[in-house]
Amino acid sequence: MSRLRAMGFAWAFSEQFEVGFLSEASIGQIQRYCCAFGFVDHVITPTAGLAWIVGEDVIDRYVTRKIEDHTRNGAIRIIARIALNPPQSFANLISFRAPSHRTNRPGALKYDGQLYVRQSQERRETKLSPIPKFELAAELPGTLQWGSGSCLG
Repeated sequence: MSRLRAMGFAWAFSEQFEVGFLSEASIGQIQRYCCAFGFVDHVITPTAGLAWIVGEDVIDRYVTRKIEDHTRNGAIRIIARIALNPPQSFANLISFRAPSHRTNRPGALKYDGQLYVRQSQERRETKLSPIPKFELAAELPGTLQWGSGSCLG
């Protein structure tokens, strides 16, 4: 679900960049007229972003963890984490963490093949907020008929 949420945010920011209030269309008028804008941007940006994120997760799970499980050398583990997943390493730097930090396992020097386990479902249900984290709704306007006239609203 986190990856689909990321894809939704990527789509929203892509739409804002293409045709939003502060976009190419409104500021530079690049996409002002019909058929001058690329409809492919509305699909490719979020889809390629999702593929990129899933690819990083696959490399981290099947390549980086294999390297970490087969060596106890901390330098090799740190280099593998940073070199095989540079976007995650850069995101860690921006959030003032070590570049080799991963949320699903201990540090590269302490990691011994164990992963952090999620909380059981019973505990997670007790902490649920009644306010959803993200909600999207779409509605069609209704039409009211009054005699010979109608009201759209």
